[in-house]
Amino acid sequence: MWVAGGVIALVVVVILSTVFGAKDTTKSASKASSTPSSTATSTRAPAKPSSTTHSSTSTPSPTTHSSTATAHPATHPSSTTPHPSPRPSSTSKPPATTTTSHAATAAPPVKAAGPAPTIAPISLAGSGQQTSRKFTVAGGLTEFTSSCADCDANFAVELLDATGNEVDLLANTIGTYTGTTAEGLPAGDYLLNVTADAAWNITITQPRAVSPVALPQAYNGKGDKVVGPFNAGGPFKVDGTNSGQANFAVKVIDANGDDVDLVFNEIGDFTGSDVAQTTFSSGPYYLVVTSDGTWRLALSNP
Repeated sequence: MWVAGGVIALVVVVILSTVFGAKDTTKSASKASSTPSSTATSTRAPAKPSSTTHSSTSTPSPTTHSSTATAHPATHPSSTTPHPSPRPSSTSKPPATTTTSHAATAAPPVKAAGPAPTIAPISLAGSGQQTSRKFTVAGGLTEFTSSCADCDANFAVELLDATGNEVDLLANTIGTYTGTTAEGLPAGDYLLNVTADAAWNITITQPRAVSPVALPQAYNGKGDKVVGPFNAGGPFKVDGTNSGQANFAVKVIDANGDDVDLVFNEIGDFTGSDVAQTTFSSGPYYLVVTSDGTWRLALSNP
């Protein structure tokens, strides 16, 4: 009976052990299952590095952006730097040297400002109707002084070019004659065709080194004559008188012999005044007078 009781007690102990063992196993299993879940949780926690990764990803992004921003300035300055490089164009300033050289070369013309060389007079002589030999003029103002002291008939002097074409009639009168007239001629060869009944002489001069005088100025003469040179700062007044029977004319010419103005053109005796017009130049000027008598001219500023 005691033995039976012991057996029963043992059975009970085994059963209880089994029951409580199962509970412990379940509890353990439960703990084990809860541990993985916390592990899973802890695994997810590490996933936060993904946010760290994200954070680190976002960090590179600014870094990249920052480096890009830095790159721009770097590239920009480098692109600006090339612009100054072309400044060697400033080295191409040699043209300035050329200008200086040119200015230095332009100096020689100043030498031309000196007085022109004197040109030797040309003398021609003959008798009766005759064509002179050819003569050469330098060009510009040329004066012709003709004389026939024993002429009774027509005395005429005709200026011809090298080919024999008439340029101008220098003198045309009856009887004795002595007078001077002027022409503005191109450089070249010329000849004279003379009509006379006696011996004649003609002198050709080319005034160049004569200094002009200032106004006021007075000139007196007889017959055909050229007077001057004189300077005039603009139009000037001419008071004139003439005692003669034929044409009385007064013409203004420049230093080249070119016509500037016809002041008087009358017949016979004359007394009067007029204002002579000039070019923009101050001179020098000359007066070419045509008359068969005596005359007087007074020049002054108006």
